[in-house]
Amino acid sequence: MYQDSVISKIDISQLGEKTSIVYEANTCNHLRGPDPISRRISWLLGMCFSIHDRDRIVPFFSSFGWDVLPEEIHLDGFSQQISWKNTEYVRCFLGGERTWSIRVQIRLGSPLLGWIRQQSARNIEIVQGLMVEPTFSFRFSMRIDNLFLMGSSVFSDFQLGTWNIPISDRPDWLGTLLYHLQGCFCLEHGMDIAHLAKEKMLSVDGFTHYRQFCSSIPDVGVLRVVAFQDENPKLLLNEELVSMYGDEQRKAIRQAAAVFLSGCSIVWLDEEPVCALPAAVQVWYTTPKGETIGENAKKRTLQWSEKIR
Repeated sequence: MYQDSVISKIDISQLGEKTSIVYEANTCNHLRGPDPISRRISWLLGMCFSIHDRDRIVPFFSSFGWDVLPEEIHLDGFSQQISWKNTEYVRCFLGGERTWSIRVQIRLGSPLLGWIRQQSARNIEIVQGLMVEPTFSFRFSMRIDNLFLMGSSVFSDFQLGTWNIPISDRPDWLGTLLYHLQGCFCLEHGMDIAHLAKEKMLSVDGFTHYRQFCSSIPDVGVLRVVAFQDENPKLLLNEELVSMYGDEQRKAIRQAAAVFLSGCSIVWLDEEPVCALPAAVQVWYTTPKGETIGENAKKRTLQWSEKIR
């Protein structure tokens, strides 16, 4: 249902020394990096599309090195609370910052837009708002406790099209809408590519994506998934096990899997793409020559002794 919904705008109030980050998204977005700023942007975006779904929380945080405690995950409506083991790592990952906030605007795809109109047929404000601007936006905020042991997060400030949804008038299906959007964002890491490729290969609907995946890295070689007897499926590159190749080849395969096998409409890559990119997927990637955002850091005034060195 969410396969063609993409991000149209992000607004981050503060990110380390960078402040007032506002970014108008395109089909292909290249940001400067990889560096701590781009890494935290991908972390914030990923939380918006993972933390409302219990099954996605642990794998998502694990991909960033957080050792989340599954038994300490609490979901309550639009609020969440999680705890983790490796507090010092989390403190370093966050740069000591305890408050995080991002506003995301999503351009709704046709299936999800049609579903919303069906649910809100009697609400003229929603119908008119979506006619003017077919988007859904929200703010996601997270606060970490003083000891960096636990984080509490909440979704708020919902808007459909031009209609700001008041707290007292939230539709009863708003939580379902947010849940539909969970999983439309994919990081290139943490996927079991061989199992995913086998699943797509044996699927009537997914076989086309499997073929695209197999042919998406022509400069590297031809991919194929095989299932040995009584063993897990293996991925072959040029009829050799992928494990026999180096980092560059494996990077290309990870990217291709995220783009073609994940089923997500928004994909974050840690480096410039080396695989083919379909028009239906919005790609975010980092590169040393990428666009720098949030250039409002305060300049430090040098002391006279520093100026004459």
